[in-house]
Amino acid sequence: MKRYHPPTQSLLRLGQVAEDRPIWGLPALTVASLALLAVLAILADHAVAANLLPLPTWALDGTVDDFRTLLSTIAAASISVIALVFSSSLVVLQLASSQFGPFLLRLFMRSRITGLTLGVFVGIFLYSLFVLASLVGATFVPRIAATICLALVVISMALLLAFIYNISVSVQSPRVAAVVAGDLWRAIDDVRRRHEADGWTMGADDPQAPDIKHAIARLTTDGASVAAEQSGFIVYVDHQQLVRATERADATLRLLHQRGRFVLAGEPIANVWPSERATGALMDELAKAVVIGPERTLRQDLEFAIDRLVQISLLALSPAINNTFNALICIDWLSEGVRALAQYPCDWIIYRDGGGALRVLDQPHPITEVIEAAFNKVRQASARNTAVTTHLLTTLGRLSVWLTAEDQQAALVAQADAVVEGALVEITVEKDRAAIRASDERFREAIAHAARLPH
Repeated sequence: MKRYHPPTQSLLRLGQVAEDRPIWGLPALTVASLALLAVLAILADHAVAANLLPLPTWALDGTVDDFRTLLSTIAAASISVIALVFSSSLVVLQLASSQFGPFLLRLFMRSRITGLTLGVFVGIFLYSLFVLASLVGATFVPRIAATICLALVVISMALLLAFIYNISVSVQSPRVAAVVAGDLWRAIDDVRRRHEADGWTMGADDPQAPDIKHAIARLTTDGASVAAEQSGFIVYVDHQQLVRATERADATLRLLHQRGRFVLAGEPIANVWPSERATGALMDELAKAVVIGPERTLRQDLEFAIDRLVQISLLALSPAINNTFNALICIDWLSEGVRALAQYPCDWIIYRDGGGALRVLDQPHPITEVIEAAFNKVRQASARNTAVTTHLLTTLGRLSVWLTAEDQQAALVAQADAVVEGALVEITVEKDRAAIRASDERFREAIAHAARLPH
């Protein structure tokens, strides 16, 4: 396997949308902060009216009626602007999601600039209402509060421009694909750090490899099956909780499915050995540690990012969209995703307890399956498109430098063979057929060159 190449910081920043980030966290915090600011500003105006504080030189001058009119106007304008802008943005995103998939709306809602803009405008609305409410029968002039509110309006206008710019950029295909790739890199780094903190080892690096082979054989032949309690996607697995549970039960557990796999209620998801240790207590711990949900996330399901890019490619190649350039961009980022996952361990992942006893066995997606997931559907949908077909062959050749293991090279060759076979059946123009054959020859040269590289 090639040396680990971390992503650039710019790519990591693109993947800034965490799957498990609370949607309303930032807006709620912003609204609460501005509400608190309103209370403090009102108290400051009371202190000025009681001659406890000097009036700041930057404070506006006017009567109570003047400031009541100003604050009423700001309150009405802020809530109207945010309603109009967000409704228009949702229409734009709904149209864009027909090309990129429904996850674009999720990215929009979880974006920091979206949450901050929503929070500031709603916060200004509440700020104005708080100050207006304090003016009922008031004996003070809200000069400080009104001045701060006017300053917040200026800030909100700058934030609104940034929000509009962010929307215009976020619906462009290069940006969407790069964001998905950035999310994948962040997820890989998070999983890598989590595994290192948990003290896992790879099967190939484990000093007790024969012990692992015997454990797998025992789990397969003599182990007790543990069934899923509900249908859904395997979203998350808490390996440390499984280690503690199996240590208490003095058992070994093998997870049967990778994250992102859809399981049916009653379908086996794990094996436990010895079978008599599969008691109710261990089953309860397993149900808590293996989270099954209605939708996939990138928290541990690294192949989910690949599937997102494939979805965008298929939509681009559909007759309704027919956007070849979007498909080419996605193929480029698919190759980056495959390259990234190739640096992630594909061997057995081993978890041992404090005494060194084998407790949990897990296995991520083999890179050969990742290659098939990345290119199979795109290859099938693009058999009649010469530009996409030749680009697929070029991309497979570029990946051969990174995927140098024998099974990985065989998977690349199998994909290239299928690409050429399907395209030559569908494409009848001789010039296009010649271009496909030339791309295939370049792919074979790249494979031959990669085979000579040191592994």
